[in-house]
Amino acid sequence: MKALFIIVFFLMSISCSTQKKSEQKQVKKEVVQKKKSTLISKKIRKKPRTKPKVTRGKLNIDKIIKKRLGKSWDNKNYWFEEIDNKNGYAKMAFFGEGYDEYFLFVSANKSLLVKSAWGCGPACSQTVNFYTYKNNKVRQARFIDYFKDFADKYSDEMKNCISKDGKIFNGESYKVNQYTGKNPCDFILEFPKLGTNVSVYQASFKDLDKYDGPLKAKLKWNKKASKFIINKK
Repeated sequence: MKALFIIVFFLMSISCSTQKKSEQKQVKKEVVQKKKSTLISKKIRKKPRTKPKVTRGKLNIDKIIKKRLGKSWDNKNYWFEEIDNKNGYAKMAFFGEGYDEYFLFVSANKSLLVKSAWGCGPACSQTVNFYTYKNNKVRQARFIDYFKDFADKYSDEMKNCISKDGKIFNGESYKVNQYTGKNPCDFILEFPKLGTNVSVYQASFKDLDKYDGPLKAKLKWNKKASKFIINKK
């Protein structure tokens, strides 16, 4: 009987020892996997996930954008997803929810570079900035310089949107009312990937390519005058 007890005890000891070793191996395996996962995550974060889709052309919008960004551009955290040098369009991505789009409107006198920045979560709100491109230089431009016809037609509504220096509150001088939480300049500019016509919506947000307000006006680019005019068609 005593011998049987010793055998049972011995077998139980072996079983416990084997189980303990197995658990130790499993813990080590999980630690190694976690470290690998962290390293992979860090590697992904250092560079864009995909190479940009590039359409060849003569407009060189990517070079103009790089000129605007200057030496401060961190291409590890802000990169091109699409470059269309034929039609003057580019899309840039970053680590976060949202994206930036650039549109180039060519003119004989001075061209216009538009940056349409979308912040999403999940619906997207827009912030617009304008830049004049002339003599291989990119300079900050004013909304009123290119959209005067639209601003004049809707002067009663736009008076709360345009500052004295000609900038718009949902663009270069973005402001939100601290009491209502709303932007006093409640409209979205829809710029085209192809062509030069712009749609203006009386809206604040875009969700699944749908706006939370109606179409207000259609504008077309006047190449000779270097500005947008009301499209009456």
